[in-house]
Order: sequence, then structure tokens, then C-alpha cells
Amino acid sequence: MATADWIKEAEEQAKKYSDSIKASNQYLIDQLNQAKNNTLAQLEQEQANALEKLQKQQDNAIYNLNLQKSGINQTANDNAQQLNINRLLNLKDNQYAMNRAGLGTQGLVGSQVNSINNAYGKDLTSVLNQRTKDLNNLALQLNNTNLGYDTSRIDLGNTYNTNRYNLLNQYDSNLANLQREIDNQALNQYNNIYNNYLTMKQNEAELALKQAAQEEAKREWEAEFEYAKQQAKKSGSSGSGGARKTTGTSPVFGDTSVDNNKQTKTTATNLTDLLLDVGKTLTNAVGGSSKSNNSNNNMQVVGMWGALPLYKSGSKYYIRDGNTYVDITKEYNKKASKK
Repeated sequence: MATADWIKEAEEQAKKYSDSIKASNQYLIDQLNQAKNNTLAQLEQEQANALEKLQKQQDNAIYNLNLQKSGINQTANDNAQQLNINRLLNLKDNQYAMNRAGLGTQGLVGSQVNSINNAYGKDLTSVLNQRTKDLNNLALQLNNTNLGYDTSRIDLGNTYNTNRYNLLNQYDSNLANLQREIDNQALNQYNNIYNNYLTMKQNEAELALKQAAQEEAKREWEAEFEYAKQQAKKSGSSGSGGARKTTGTSPVFGDTSVDNNKQTKTTATNLTDLLLDVGKTLTNAVGGSSKSNNSNNNMQVVGMWGALPLYKSGSKYYIRDGNTYVDITKEYNKKASKK
């Protein structure tokens, strides 16, 4: 079971590695934002260039129209002036002709003058009318030019706004997808580190408990075996004396009292059976005959006796006690006969 300290440590480790994922991928976000800013700047520059070009076209159009206006007025003035010159010349010629004919004081002279003046007035009106017509046409062109300019500016603004909107949407979408991908990687890293850390701490705790249990079992087994060994030695030494009863209490075996009056030999068999019955390992502390290492040339491992290797030499069976082999043939045969 995870403790509060484990959880806190797991969260700290998970956050550390999760944050490292975000930090190591921040450059991707920075690059995307820089690309967006560069594209926006380029779009704004293109818009500024388009507006500047349009303004120049408008200025040139207005300039040319103003030139035409000056030309129309100048033409009208020139034509009017020429008409007046022609009128004066006609009047002069008419006066000269009348004088030569001796008709200078006749009513006919006045009539000719009126005719010349009337023609002049008619022609001047035509010139002035043409000037007005040309100026009106010019004013219409100027109005159309201004309308075209305003429309073009609006169109450029709409196009710019649309392009900028689409660009921002695209970059925002790309940024959101990138951020989501980084966050998912960081979250997966967090979960993996968190779970792995708790699993590691759990395994360490279980291993420590297992090792402690093994050490305790080993300690208990050694104490119990030493106790059994001492009991076997006591039983063996008291077998040749008078009839008496040796008593003892093992922490595992309980009452180990032995009645020597009923015992004709060592208690090796009973002790062996007792150790095997409780699942303990019998090492070499039981009574019975033994054999030194100097005579183990024919020893062969033929199985296990409890937790110890079982040796065989000829028809006899042994377990090993340090450098000595303990003969357990009788105990082995007894166990084998019960199967």
C-alpha cells in the first residue's frame, strides 16, 4: 500500500519529468509563434504597399483630371479671345468697305455691325457651352475616379482582413494541436513516472519484508536446530546412565521430554522425524554414526532430505554436517517404508 510520502515523492518525480517534456518542446511553440508573427508582418507590409500603390494611382488620376480642367478653360478662353479678334477685324473691314462706298452714315452700316456682333455672340456662346460640357464630363470622371479609389481601398481592406483572419485561425489551430500533443506527451510521462515510482517503492518494500522474513526464519531455524542438536547430545550422553528422564521445551517443538528407561539407543530417529514433520531442515546435529570426509570418495547426491542434499554410498544414506557425513540410513528406510 502506497504511503503518503511515496505519493508525494511520486508526484514530485512525475511533475519533474512532465515539466521537462514541456520545456524541451517549448522551442516548437516559439517557432510557430515566430512564424505567425512573421507572416502577419508580411501581410501588413503587402497591405501597406497595395494602399500606397492605390494612392499613387489616385493622385495621378486627379492630377491628370486637373490638367484637363485647365486645358478646357484655356481652350475656351483662347477660342473666345479668337472670336473677339475675329469680330473686331470683321467690324473694321466692314467699316472700311462702307467708307469706300460712301455709305458710312447709312443705316446699312448699323445692320452689318449688328450682324457681325450677333455672329460673335453666337459663336462665343457655343464656346462657353462646350467648355461647360467638357468641365461637366471632367467632374463626372473625377467623381468616378474618387468612387473607384474608395471602392478599391475597401476591397483591399476586406481582402486584408479576410487573409489575416484565416491566417490567425490557421496558426491558432496549429498551435492548439501542437500544445495538445505536448500536453499529452507530458501527461503520459507523468502517469508513467508516477506509476513506475509507486511500483518501485512497493517492490522495494515487499523485498525488504521478504528479506526480513527470510532473516527471521533463518534465525529461528538456527535457534531451533541448535536446540534440537543440544537435546540430541543430552539424550545420547544420558543413554548409558541410570534410568532418568530428560526434559526440555523447544520454541517450536514444545515438550521434548525423553524417558531414557524406554530408550535403548540414541534418539536420532525420533528427532529426525520430528524435524521433518514440522518442515524444518535437519542439518547434522542428530545422533547416530558419522563418517569423515576422508571416506567420502563414493558419495553421490541422490536426492534431497528436507532442505539438505541426500548422499548415498553403497547401501547407506547420509546428510552432511560440515566435514562429517551423518548416517541416516535407518531413518531413510523408515520414511521410505511409510510411503
